[in-house]
Amino acid sequence: MEIQRLSEENKKMLQEKKLECASFQILQKGDLFKPVKNGHLLEGTIYFLLHENQSLENALEELRME
Repeated sequence: MEIQRLSEENKKMLQEKKLECASFQILQKGDLFKPVKNGHLLEGTIYFLLHENQSLENALEELRME
């Protein structure tokens, strides 16, 4: 099934992104406005999450139409 295959691929990509994001250090209180050191990784993660959200919305829409 196409949705199941996509789900497995999404799980793998999500796991990879979690590993990449794990390298971020949590900012201490008072450093909320300190710039992110790895902006490229953050931007990539945001685009990934936006794409995942759109994929899930499309899958839900397909299920509703069935």
